[in-house]
Amino acid sequence: MHGDRCGVEGAGGVCEVLLSVRGPWSLVLGKIPGNDTRLPCAGYELIFAGIIIRELPMLPLPDDKAKRLECYGNALRNWNYQGYVRFKPLAQEWIANELPEYSLMDIAREFAVFVVRGGLIDERKERRPEYTHHEYHYDLRLNLGGRYVYFETILIIAKDANDPDDPVIVVVNAHDV
Repeated sequence: MHGDRCGVEGAGGVCEVLLSVRGPWSLVLGKIPGNDTRLPCAGYELIFAGIIIRELPMLPLPDDKAKRLECYGNALRNWNYQGYVRFKPLAQEWIANELPEYSLMDIAREFAVFVVRGGLIDERKERRPEYTHHEYHYDLRLNLGGRYVYFETILIIAKDANDPDDPVIVVVNAHDV
């Protein structure tokens, strides 16, 4: 591990905030003011330009599975624009250590190519109590340079599920299959 972690307690459990990372994503967040900062994990994101913490609004996902998968596909279609496929620190660190030849943008592109070629987006009902604020998570299993990698993702709808530019995918975990 190349960084120090601090736990930020929130409604969804404890989020880990990576304070520094060495490698292709050199990032130093420094100290977050206040030892008692409490943030709902699923509802906030770090904005690295200027190191701002802001709320990411979340609406309930559509009831229909086909509509949810359409929203997921819409986010993937925007993979080459910043912000549509995001990575939590745990996933970023794993990718930096285990797949150093891939940038985060490369991974987002690989997701899009995988789905366009008929790869499975495996929607799973979230059963883990600490993550039930997300009704579903979405698993992708990709072959990257001869290595099979599992990516756990969530889908976030901020304003309007019918707006193709609204959905966002957040990669929460990555590891070998």
